[in-house]
Amino acid sequence: ASLAICQQIGNRQEEAWVQTELGCLELARHEYASARLSLTRGLSISSEIDDRAGTAHSQLLLARVAHHTGNNDEATHLARTSLDIYRAANDSLAMNWALHSLAHYAVDQGDLGQARAALEDGLSLARESGYRWGTIALLEAAAAIAAAEERPVRALRLAGAADALRKPIGAPLPPDWTGDLERQLAPARERLGSTGSAAAWNSGQSLSIDRAVREACAEGAE
Repeated sequence: ASLAICQQIGNRQEEAWVQTELGCLELARHEYASARLSLTRGLSISSEIDDRAGTAHSQLLLARVAHHTGNNDEATHLARTSLDIYRAANDSLAMNWALHSLAHYAVDQGDLGQARAALEDGLSLARESGYRWGTIALLEAAAAIAAAEERPVRALRLAGAADALRKPIGAPLPPDWTGDLERQLAPARERLGSTGSAAAWNSGQSLSIDRAVREACAEGAE
């Protein structure tokens, strides 16, 4: 309904944002072909009217579509392009989400050095801005990195901490990220078994956000 009104009154900027929001909803429903179409429409309009924030937002969401459809190279390129725009605008909150995405994509590409670099940059920005939601999301990225580094206790402990920290602020893990995180944590669960996995997860549930961040950034063993 909003899209129809924007088109009727000729508000191109709002039309672009509504197209992007439609793509976001379709992404959450795992309707990737529809999401790509809506997001591409939004990106096209934002580029046409030189709306840099809208362009970056559409690109970051298109990166998620590319990731979920098996094209991590495209996903990484789009996320990096988006990050560059946000950095030029000094938008630290949006930079946080781009770095979160890049950390996850790097894990799936086996580039753990790049994953950790993105994680550390994101956590630094989140701490400076006090962005709790973004910090929690990055703890999940840290859990994925730990699992890939064969640190299963740290992986499930951080994931457990993020799960507990999400509840008070009413910010559940977005649907299209849930399957990714579970897939990335699967090797850690397999190594620890059901009892060990539950123990590690439960031990993270009582962590404060500051303690969890310190563990996410810690070097060395578990």
